[in-house]
Amino acid sequence: MQSKIFKGWLMQKIIFRAIFLIFLLGFTSVFAEPIKTETNCEKTDVRLQYNCLVEIKKGKDLVNNAEVMVGADMPSMPMAHNVKPVRVDKSIKEGKYKFVIQLEMQGEWKFIYNFTKPERDKIFEKLDF
Repeated sequence: MQSKIFKGWLMQKIIFRAIFLIFLLGFTSVFAEPIKTETNCEKTDVRLQYNCLVEIKKGKDLVNNAEVMVGADMPSMPMAHNVKPVRVDKSIKEGKYKFVIQLEMQGEWKFIYNFTKPERDKIFEKLDF
């Protein structure tokens, strides 16, 4: 009789620890450091065309191997503009990348960064032009 109780108690303990471990592993991945962008753009000689420089970080670390496309949308007029996504150039210096984007009008734009490296992610950043 006691061996059945012991086996039941042992099984409960093993199941509890397994569930706790699964929860803990899932919980830590939820709080993994997100990718962040900080973009600065300057006008070119072409109307509404901008040279942009973006710094990409994951937590506090600069990301040097990013593969990313960037598009743009106007939050005040969703899907009204057709800004063609462009590939962000390889890192020009540690964690910094450049690209040229052609906007359709002045105002607030939401840049949409689609990452394939270092991990799949989509980041949004609002900028005023």
